[in-house]
Amino acid sequence: MERTFSLLVACVCLAPLFFWAGFGLVWLFTKDAGGGGEDRIAYGYFGVLAGLALAGIGAVLTWYLSGRFLLPDNLRSIQIADGILVAGWLIYWVINSAQQPQRLQYDGRWAALEIEVKVANPLLNGSSIASAVSMDYIGGQNSGNFPRSEAVREEGEFYILPWATAPMYVDNWQMRVFLHNQPVLFPLDLPRLPTQSTAWSGWIPPVQYQAYVLPTAVKQGLTLRYRLRLVPSSENFH
Repeated sequence: MERTFSLLVACVCLAPLFFWAGFGLVWLFTKDAGGGGEDRIAYGYFGVLAGLALAGIGAVLTWYLSGRFLLPDNLRSIQIADGILVAGWLIYWVINSAQQPQRLQYDGRWAALEIEVKVANPLLNGSSIASAVSMDYIGGQNSGNFPRSEAVREEGEFYILPWATAPMYVDNWQMRVFLHNQPVLFPLDLPRLPTQSTAWSGWIPPVQYQAYVLPTAVKQGLTLRYRLRLVPSSENFH
């Protein structure tokens, strides 16, 4: 019984590795094959089938060869290998789970991410802030964007544009802001799963996004602040 269970664990742990080996081989031989979208979908299905086939063959071979050539004195070695494989898959599962988007779900409440973007007047080049600036939440999935151009206000040489959204899933708390169609990035320092509303943050500067070089004037004249509110289900944005 102990021998059978040890072999079964080895087969179950090794089968996914055989699957990815089969899928990877198909990808390797087809990645430069070209073709349209339908061809790529066909390659993907073929990769899955090849992976399943290789997983089945690998599991059967592991069972057969281990059962045929495994000596009683070697059973402990198989069990140690089983332990290493199980630990490896548990670590992979923990890491993969931590990287999955976090769903924001609250009993009787929903999450509202409120943003204010402050821009120095010279950066607007004569345009209104509502036409010069746009933004989106790129840290996960959200339900609607709510720019509030009617609530624009002026503070000295700066104009401030309020904005809000309802984030549903969080991968990374990030906002992408476009100033005259040039993107910059604002990482938000919020918990992956907030448990309470937060106060307004301080005004934070942008960081470079993709290949766009961040000019000094933008670093100094474009800032953002944010807060997260857990709002009763009966309340809408206001």
